[in-house]
Amino acid sequence: MVCEEDEIEIRLPSEPAELIYQVRVSEDKFTAFIKVEKKAGNCYCLQDTEPGTSIVLRTTKKEEKEAALPPIDHIIEDIKRQGIVFGIDRDAVSRAFTVDCGKDVVIAQGIPVTSPVDEKVEYIFLNNQEETEEKITLENADRVDYRERRKYLCVEPGEVLALKHPPQFGKHGINVYGEVIEPPLPKFQEIRVKDNVRLIEAGKKAVAVKSGRPVLKNNFLFVLPLLVIEGNVDMTTGNVSFKGDVVINGNVQEGMKVRATGMVEVFIRDRFTS
Repeated sequence: MVCEEDEIEIRLPSEPAELIYQVRVSEDKFTAFIKVEKKAGNCYCLQDTEPGTSIVLRTTKKEEKEAALPPIDHIIEDIKRQGIVFGIDRDAVSRAFTVDCGKDVVIAQGIPVTSPVDEKVEYIFLNNQEETEEKITLENADRVDYRERRKYLCVEPGEVLALKHPPQFGKHGINVYGEVIEPPLPKFQEIRVKDNVRLIEAGKKAVAVKSGRPVLKNNFLFVLPLLVIEGNVDMTTGNVSFKGDVVINGNVQEGMKVRATGMVEVFIRDRFTS
């Protein structure tokens, strides 16, 4: 029983407003994000109730309050306490707590590592086809010498066959933790040479020592002073012109020519002529 002189204290529930944020860092440690969630606070009051010998007290929500924005400097200090010390964007932190609330916002970025460029060997003679043919068009069809359409690749002594393109070293990066990340070293290449090829300029270039066909096989570069024609020399092969020896495993058809600075050997079935 409650008497008139009794004092009754009623404590109403209160839910304070909160700002909850979470900082995360990308797997490569070069980007930091923040996501802010706002939780509104609620205040309650008692509803009016008619007097009586028995009453039920009921509450009603009075107002909602938003959490006060903490000073940006305090937030940044908290971010730094989590180890994120490099590339912090103050404006981005401010936006995360205002217009970009509820979103993942980039608040710090490191400087990425610049990757190196490996040393490269360019085999110049490979830019040319092993055998080239003059293209026939309607305009030149009546002027083309069909016997001279095909040209066989041949190099001269002193001709550059391969050269090195120097590597480019990478540049170090810095992640959001302030750690310096060194780039890997570029890979270096070697020009490997064999017969009739030599290196010059401290191995940066390879030149032919003798006339012949340049060959790249098993990563070795050499010049073969020999041209082998499998089959007859006819309109299909065209006239043969080569600076070196020529071996023909077939016949030389009438009207066709074979020019060589070295020896010409022709094998016809089981017979041999030179």
